[in-house]
Amino acid sequence: MRHLGKVLRYGAVLAALAALAAPAAIAATPQQIYRDYAANGRIDGHYSRADLQRALQDASVQGYGKPTVKPGMKAAIQHALGGGTAGSGTLPFTGFDLLFMVVGGAGLVGLGAGLRKFARSGA
Repeated sequence: MRHLGKVLRYGAVLAALAALAAPAAIAATPQQIYRDYAANGRIDGHYSRADLQRALQDASVQGYGKPTVKPGMKAAIQHALGGGTAGSGTLPFTGFDLLFMVVGGAGLVGLGAGLRKFARSGA
């Protein structure tokens, strides 16, 4: 009898976890939406609003999609969303990478100047 209670308890936990994971499992990826549009020039599948918005903002589709497919796909997704506005169509740039480059470059210049001064004083 105790064994049956344990099995039922574990079964309930697994069922709850499966119910929580189900929406993520049925969500379409931006690559799936891209392939759907690239196949025949229109979006045939039924995608949620969140899936379509995610496809508009996906960096891999924007950066690596075919240039002949991307503009039409963007327009088709905007039409499917009801003509809403989307991002600028470029990869995001926040300037954070530039900060690393400037700090790293300044550090290397400082290191070079210090080594030069050390080499002159030691000779």
